[in-house]
Amino acid sequence: MKRLNKVLASSLALMLVTIMLSVSPFAQEAAAPAQEVAIHHILDDAATPYSVLDSQYVRHLGRGEVTEKGYSMNWSMSGIEFEFTGTTAEVEVVTNDKSDQWRVRFNVSVDGGEPTKMMLYTGWNTICKDLEYGMHTVKFARASEGIDTQLYMTNVRTDGENPPVPTQIRPKRIEFLGDSYACGYGNLPEEIDNVKCPQNTDAWLAYPAMVARNYDADVDIVAVSGKGVCMNYATKKDPGINDKNVMPQQFLSSDMIRGSEEHQPWAFDNGQPQVMVIFLGTNDYNGSFKDGVWGAGSNPEYFVEKYQEMLGIIREKYPDTHILCVSKPFQCYHEELSVLIEEMAKQDDKLHRLVLEEFHASGIHGHPVPEQHQQTANYIIEAINAIPDVWGGEEPVVRVVESEDKSVSVFFNELKVDFDVKPVVVDDRTLVPMRAIFEVLGAQVDWNDKSQTATAVKDETKVAITIGGGFIVNEREVDLDVPAQLISDRTLVPLRAISESFGCQVVWEGYEVP
Repeated sequence: MKRLNKVLASSLALMLVTIMLSVSPFAQEAAAPAQEVAIHHILDDAATPYSVLDSQYVRHLGRGEVTEKGYSMNWSMSGIEFEFTGTTAEVEVVTNDKSDQWRVRFNVSVDGGEPTKMMLYTGWNTICKDLEYGMHTVKFARASEGIDTQLYMTNVRTDGENPPVPTQIRPKRIEFLGDSYACGYGNLPEEIDNVKCPQNTDAWLAYPAMVARNYDADVDIVAVSGKGVCMNYATKKDPGINDKNVMPQQFLSSDMIRGSEEHQPWAFDNGQPQVMVIFLGTNDYNGSFKDGVWGAGSNPEYFVEKYQEMLGIIREKYPDTHILCVSKPFQCYHEELSVLIEEMAKQDDKLHRLVLEEFHASGIHGHPVPEQHQQTANYIIEAINAIPDVWGGEEPVVRVVESEDKSVSVFFNELKVDFDVKPVVVDDRTLVPMRAIFEVLGAQVDWNDKSQTATAVKDETKVAITIGGGFIVNEREVDLDVPAQLISDRTLVPLRAISESFGCQVVWEGYEVP
């Protein structure tokens, strides 16, 4: 849902300065680093806390898992997104607190505005305040890498009378599998010189987040500094191949694997992303060993073998996803990998290749700064745009899946839709929350409380539906087997009728007893 940007108070002033780029036809504005703020909670402790484990209050961004500390948010750009009515919102977290230099950083964007970068302390933290009273959308996403400082979230609370509600998933979703480049390692060299710490890393200003914003897409980032496809970063002092917790293992995990700890396997139950971008190979090249002898770039055969195995793992999980394999134009086995992808693409028409024309990195430890990340993002955007029907073709698909327990899940273009009120089946017709389904389909909706009628508009289509009454599509009355109904104080509407009115194909997948 798009709303006018609100202006934050001076204590949360937005300090981002745009940098105009001209590196490609897809050049975007790369933002300068945000000023860091640290605000301890200001709401009365009597304010009602709402658990982040409950999907009726917030929507999870990226991967995470339930632990005794709370819900883990350690992947880059992981976090929550929600709507609330009021002026102030806070989150309760648990971190392994260190000095402020090492403290975990998150970005907070209100109503789609530029983010404010914040340090988080164990306990309650105010993430926005002094807003104009009304409905606001808050995106709370991890800026610093989880390999150093971990964070677990437990609750949110606001000064509004009603609980927060989750935002709807975006129709487009991109997943990234990468290394320190994807995390934004060292992209803020002016923060602190030549030291790797949360203070100089901002995932919001790294290429994955830039690509996602270009498409207004949800983004999942599975990336860990120093990791490779089969060999991690190494030097001559290392005794042999370091293949501990390489990225194929990380891809299958719900939380970042830092050492010997074990995490839950990721369930892959949120549907498939339309696009997955893999940008790996730098650490493999710089961690190469052959016959027990170190030598950067010395083992291309092993890299190619393991890369092919990794693609097999990914394709098993994402059979319909377009996979874009990206490489720098140097020091990453890019030539050998191009041969592999060209051969595999003969059998897999959703496998694609991109070797960047240029790659520059003037930040800390040879990592890109924001404008250099934008250049990489532009190349990736151009490659994605060249893929025919990359976002699912002209006809979107709404898929309704009945589980063994007779509960119903809804997917839009393979992305699972999270509803604050569960879908129900009435007389063999699936009913879903009205506003949520209109937003997923990209329609703007108005509500007339007096007539109990919702009117939604998208492009040339206009529908009007009344609780317990009629359904009109472009001034033509349509018969409904089951009308819109008020259930649990929410207006539920017939999913098939609404979806087909906006040009969607609707597919039902009922549970079958083996």
